Amino acid sequence: MIKLFAHRGSPVKEAENTIVSFKRAIREKADWIEFDVRKGKKKHLFVVHDDNLERTTGQNVSLKHANFTKVRNVRVGSKGERIPLLEEVLLLAKDTNIMLNIELKEKHLEREIVDMIEHYEMSSQIIISSFFYLPLLVLADYRPKLKTALLIDEQPEDLRARLIETNVNYIHPNIDFLNDETVKIARSLRKKINPYTVNTKKDLKKALQYKINGIFTNKVLYMRKLMKELDIGE
Repeated sequence: MIKLFAHRGSPVKEAENTIVSFKRAIREKADWIEFDVRKGKKKHLFVVHDDNLERTTGQNVSLKHANFTKVRNVRVGSKGERIPLLEEVLLLAKDTNIMLNIELKEKHLEREIVDMIEHYEMSSQIIISSFFYLPLLVLADYRPKLKTALLIDEQPEDLRARLIETNVNYIHPNIDFLNDETVKIARSLRKKINPYTVNTKKDLKKALQYKINGIFTNKVLYMRKLMKELDIGE
């Protein structure tokens, strides 16, 4: 059963990493919602991809320099959404069947994120992923039973060592660099493979030839339609 990860929610139809985008992904029956987390100037954990909000909002506001009120007053997309807090997204998903993939966009966030997840008793619904090596090492020691994933672009020379040392459950490779060697290493260590970001028929066919476990996509409905056409079970 191939799992569909809604990459930043449903960003083709709604503003990425917003509550309305996540609600649409739930309506589209995604298996997982993927989103990014960064820390603000003080203690708040925001769901946002970039530190500077200009790309998504048109406003030159930095999370690291703006106070909480200024960040929350920024509006995203045509529906005027706020930059969500991690807590708001957890509450959206709590007591539902949706699963959450939290990508750490910065180092040193992992412990407070885990503490919040555990406060809401949601550990079974979560994967924490990162390109950063250190947070995954910390999590392997701090919460060894929590599901984690290593994100990669081009394959690092020490991929096998990284997978062993971090003890992740998943590897999330860029679809452009998904290859025989990466898959061979991952399979030998019994790691599940979920490539990103799969938005075209060509990329889907490439992913399927490696018998992957799931895909990250901006187009959940389109991918489901293509899999049905290709007679691929979800």
